[in-house]
Amino acid sequence: MNTLLRQFFTAPVSLAFWAFGWAYTIVRFRHIGIDIATTGDVPALRVGKVVRVVRTTTMAWVVVLRWGLLYFAYCHLAKTTHLPKVGDRVRKGEIIGRLAWTDYPQNPGYGGSLWNGPHLHLVVSTHPEAAYRKVAGAVYLDPAPLIRDTLTIPDPRIARVTTRATRLFAAPAKDAPGLKNLPKDTRVVTVGSAVGGFLRVKYSDAVAYILASRLVTQKARVHTPGSDLRYRSRPSTVTGKILGALPHGTVVTILGVDGSTSSAKWARVTVGGREVWVARKFLR
Repeated sequence: MNTLLRQFFTAPVSLAFWAFGWAYTIVRFRHIGIDIATTGDVPALRVGKVVRVVRTTTMAWVVVLRWGLLYFAYCHLAKTTHLPKVGDRVRKGEIIGRLAWTDYPQNPGYGGSLWNGPHLHLVVSTHPEAAYRKVAGAVYLDPAPLIRDTLTIPDPRIARVTTRATRLFAAPAKDAPGLKNLPKDTRVVTVGSAVGGFLRVKYSDAVAYILASRLVTQKARVHTPGSDLRYRSRPSTVTGKILGALPHGTVVTILGVDGSTSSAKWARVTVGGREVWVARKFLR
């Protein structure tokens, strides 16, 4: 993982989401984001498209990225050459600005009238301008679970929906926008650890969140008529040592898939209490 990304977003949170304060006016008396007390370059927490780059009076420069149905607003940025342009596509960890460092309005490092020392004010909402003006109907989400989820090293795992009409969410929260309902027995690939009872999953090339309690690990049957299926120590025919073979019809539990390639040709399964790798195409 990008070192700057991890170092930046593990810095202390100086003010939490929804904290009370007399100065807050967008949502009266409430802090609509979190403040991360750090300095220097600001990396993007998620991939996204730049939809706003605006100069505000209270928070200096604000860069807003769209990720799915959510908008990530990075506030208190200085006027530097780092600022992206509207329409730019940004990778996770890519630098999108530099934090303000002064309260002197004529200085390019000015942080805005509400600046009280170097920090990033990060706002996650359902509207591109909700971080710096009142927007009717805008929903604000706590960025902390999204940060924890991003910093989690993915462990791809195949799972099955166990209940009827399980909803996919845009963020790991029940009040986040719903994307669609998945019918019972739908297969998904989890791509992160549980955060607040939710799992990040990949379904039809989209990444979303689902309640972890609605999923179970998938079981499969070896399908190799007339032969056995070799299992290996690693997901490779070159570096993976052959450890044994499974007869046709053997039922296995799929713990995950090889996340190093988009095709995920290998599955991690349990055999006799140990975790091994088999070719995924021979499982039904």
